[in-house]
Parts: sequence; C-alpha cells; structure tokens
Amino acid sequence: MTTPNSLPLSPFTTIPHELVIDIFSHLDIVSVFSFLDSSRFHRRLLLSLRPVWTTIVLDPEVKMKVEEIYSTLRRLKYENGLREVVERVIMDGVDDHFSPDPVVMIYKFPNLRYLSATSRRRTTSLMALTQMLRDTLEGGSIPAGSLALRVLRIHHDYMDNKERVEPLAAVLAKLAGERIELDIRECAHKGCKTVVKVKPAVCGGLMATWCDI
Repeated sequence: MTTPNSLPLSPFTTIPHELVIDIFSHLDIVSVFSFLDSSRFHRRLLLSLRPVWTTIVLDPEVKMKVEEIYSTLRRLKYENGLREVVERVIMDGVDDHFSPDPVVMIYKFPNLRYLSATSRRRTTSLMALTQMLRDTLEGGSIPAGSLALRVLRIHHDYMDNKERVEPLAAVLAKLAGERIELDIRECAHKGCKTVVKVKPAVCGGLMATWCDI
C-alpha cells in the first residue's frame, strides 16, 4: 500500500531470501551494485545475504568502463564484510588492456578458491603472471602456504610453445602449500612444449592432452 507521498514497496520485500540469492547469482557485479544503490532497503537486503557475494562475475557482454570495474571492486571492503566473503571470481573474456589482472583478484580476496580468467588473449601472459606471483611471494604480500586458491582457469585458444606452464604451477604451489588445479599443461608429446587445454577424465580428474602435431 502506498500514499501520495510515499514510494511503492519493493517487490523484493515479499520474495524469499533463497530466491533473491538465486536471482543475483545470475548477475554481474556491476549490476548487483546498481541494484544495491537503488534504495536503502535494497542495500540492507543484499548486504545481509552473504551468499550473494561469494561469486563475483565480470561480464564482457555488459557495457562498462574500466573505471567502473575498479570503482566497483573497491566497494568490496573489509569494512562492509564483503572482501573476505568472495570465494569465486569469473572474468572470462574481459580482455581490455586496462582490465584487472588475475593477480589483483588473488591478492584482493584472501578466501578466493576459484578464479576463471579464460579467453583473454591480449592480456594473458604466463610469464608475466608467474613473475607477479613470485614478487608477491618474495615480498611477503602473500606468504608461502597461505593462498586459498585451488582452481585457476586461464586458457585461451592462442597459447603456444613460447609459454611455460610449470614455472607458474610451481610458484602457485609454493603460495598455496599444494598443487593448484590448472586448465592448461604442456603437450604430452615427448619434447613438445606447446601449451594445451586440460581435458577432464572419465574418473573426474584431469587427463593428459596433446597438441595437433
């Protein structure tokens, strides 16, 4: 019910929280914050539902400036309790040269366990990624054995034999205290170093893969 001087009630006042969580699980993070900013009720609602924030999605199909991405990420803070809630980040296809690097996500979210940054041909360099992670390890930004990350997806279709997977896997293992699941490996042909995408095995694990030579 409304009066001439009041705003209509949000339909979200009557929607079960489980359904609200499901709805926002399909939205990118910029859209989530746009809804949060639409009213004080929406703000209180979303901030009270921690599962809304466990997965952060950057969607390349959503038109947004790079500055908007960074300003949105800055709103995920310790002060509002959101920074430590994030466990999954999906940024597949976000390939602008000024877009956030996967290392930014790894450093920002201490409880991040799954990071998918695939189809980023212009911005993915295994050598650069490896060096940045080494710097965080040697500088103490992420102490050895403290990394929560367990799965990293970074494949794109144009990786070649100039890239090296093992140095990346090694530094990730030092940071995490165990081997991290990657979606890439070097070709299983003897002597071939071409980077190929890992395929799931029937048992649910990962199987060796080969390039097309």
